[in-house]
Amino acid sequence: MVEQEETKWLLRLILAFDKLREEHDKEGLNSMSIQSFAKASALLAEVFENLGFALKFAAMDILDKINQLTKPAVLDQFSTFGALLQADVKENSVATKGSLARMAHNLKRAVDFVHTLLEQIITRPDATLQECATATYNLTLERYHPYSVRCAVSAGLRVLPTRESFLKTLDETESSVETLGKKFLASAVPIRAALEEVYAPYESEFRKTYNQWV
Repeated sequence: MVEQEETKWLLRLILAFDKLREEHDKEGLNSMSIQSFAKASALLAEVFENLGFALKFAAMDILDKINQLTKPAVLDQFSTFGALLQADVKENSVATKGSLARMAHNLKRAVDFVHTLLEQIITRPDATLQECATATYNLTLERYHPYSVRCAVSAGLRVLPTRESFLKTLDETESSVETLGKKFLASAVPIRAALEEVYAPYESEFRKTYNQWV
């Protein structure tokens, strides 16, 4: 029974973020492993893959950043998320294209998007997926995208599947999102807060230079 439940997307997400939170509770980002964050982020990509053509590119971008951050050369040099960020802070390259900290920021925004989307779905039971996803995009990703990308995403959000169909692709239901979704939201709050604190001083730089999907 347990093995069957652990195949469910939300439960896997909860387990991944519970592990991140346990690591973070020790010494903050300095004890949060890159591999744990990458594993959790890979689960986030499944949401983007099932939100229609406009956001499939985001899923590809997430997986690409995960591959870059988990290369042996990177893991040999930086075992924790904190060490990786501190290195780019020292070099003043947090928002520089190609830097590891910038790649990690892409994943941070994926966390923000999925966290906010689930909040929208849980707190707005009568809203359509289009309404929830549009509000989520406006709150989390729109500010980083140039006009051409915003237009493409806007068009894609108009042809999203129904809430029921979307949740079904994740092997979830309204009921499971109501219960398990809240557990994920609670697990992810301290992770989001820690990442926000680190990246906040560089937000204006990110907004000037981003032109990617996520």
